Amino acid sequence: MTAGVSPSDDTLHFVLGSFAGTELDEATRGRMGAGMPGVTLFREHNLSDRDGVTELTAQLHAAAGELPAIVAVDQEGGQLQALTGIVTDFAGGMAIAAAGDPDLARRVGHAMGLELRALGVNVNYAPVCDLLVHATNHGLSIRSFGSNPVHVAALTAATVSGLQSAGVAATAKHFPGKGAARVDTHYEQAIIDRSRAEFDAAELVPFTAAIDAGVRLMMSSHAIVPALSAGEPLPATRSRAVLTGLLRDELGFDGVTITDALDMAAVGAGAQATGSESAQAVLAGADLLLSTPVMDQAALAAALAAAFSADASSGPVLTSARARVIALRRWLATFPTPDRSVVGSTAHRVLADELARRSITDVVRSLGASGGGTMTEPVVVEPASINLTKADTTSDGAVSIGSELAARECAPEGVITAHSPDADDIERAALAARGRDAVVVVTAGATEPGQLDLVRAVERRARHTTVVVARNPLDVAYLDSSSGSRVLCTYGLTESTVRALADVLTGAATPSGTLPVQL
Repeated sequence: MTAGVSPSDDTLHFVLGSFAGTELDEATRGRMGAGMPGVTLFREHNLSDRDGVTELTAQLHAAAGELPAIVAVDQEGGQLQALTGIVTDFAGGMAIAAAGDPDLARRVGHAMGLELRALGVNVNYAPVCDLLVHATNHGLSIRSFGSNPVHVAALTAATVSGLQSAGVAATAKHFPGKGAARVDTHYEQAIIDRSRAEFDAAELVPFTAAIDAGVRLMMSSHAIVPALSAGEPLPATRSRAVLTGLLRDELGFDGVTITDALDMAAVGAGAQATGSESAQAVLAGADLLLSTPVMDQAALAAALAAAFSADASSGPVLTSARARVIALRRWLATFPTPDRSVVGSTAHRVLADELARRSITDVVRSLGASGGGTMTEPVVVEPASINLTKADTTSDGAVSIGSELAARECAPEGVITAHSPDADDIERAALAARGRDAVVVVTAGATEPGQLDLVRAVERRARHTTVVVARNPLDVAYLDSSSGSRVLCTYGLTESTVRALADVLTGAATPSGTLPVQL
């Protein structure tokens, strides 16, 4: 038989599994016994509380045999946190960038790694290396470290170092960089029309820094980048020119490559990657395929076997991929499990507060002019928190700014509108702002319908307005710079962030963050 693999060869080695449930099901246990190296745990499917996570990961490691299972989560901090409410709630990449301190990034990464490792999780899909370019792409937003490639590279390397010093493998994503995409690849295909020279000068800089820092995994993007994919209209996930020619041969990455989730619209022709498309990803250079619970993993493995058996060149590629995954699992086995008391510890909560305090940015002050001021009993107008993309858990842990100020008896109860406020919402906000000495109005997406109209209605009626840009700092460019409003950026709505913002609004603290994007 002239083929790369025989029909009996088990292709589960290339599938990182997933399942629905808070206990290990027998089908997944069986696949792990047959060679599947581990799973991704998803917030909406698998994660309940601290005890439940610990028990589930113990079951997974027991099912894996001699080497530990790969147990991965998306715990970036800020916008995307699989373990919100279970571990310390750190702000995310953009907040770290606003603080501007690689040592802080390393300390946060180490603390996150210790907590994950204590719960039995050993791979984190972080850090995000993409440069933030567009305000319309909610799939990236405050997950990024910003728009300056040199600064993003420094924070990337520090985060990789911090996570891996705690025994958690970091994952640099989304190679070769999807920050210039104008759309969210969860829902539609993105084509990035930038030259190789532009990628060399910008997008590839953070990924090179991650490789130099010894990052253990690299996650591919589903965006199409013609300048890097030899002109082929293929997502990077399925491009050998990108995953092998560029990543391995040119940049020298020798760790494990993993695809972004295979149920994203951008990866193939349908709602999820087909077996042939998934096989193409492996042959292009992806060592692991990131499945989700909506996918039939047994059927995926069977489709891979059929595709590989028909390809005489697949043997060496598959052998190398298996060897890299085994090497990763052996590395993971060299670290001890921290005591679970580290999870949510006082020291880590203090660190989360430090990050939040140092990240709050007064935009005028950050740009070099005078700014600031104290507010007395402001009315707070804010949109209801929602998740804007699949890569978003904001609403699971968001804290109301108005409620925080009211609890301190610093302000009356505020006004909460729909995320996309309609005419009635805007009128309610305008009435609450009329004649007030101070109003805080929050934007959580200036390109979202109604939010700018809400801000302008408040600004026209209040004597003094503070605009809080609670998510993407590129929203600042959409505001009226002649309005006289103070503008603060928070880069999220975690509990520690809202406390730090309240300290600034009441004059108890002075914001020291620096705007990490180019407007």
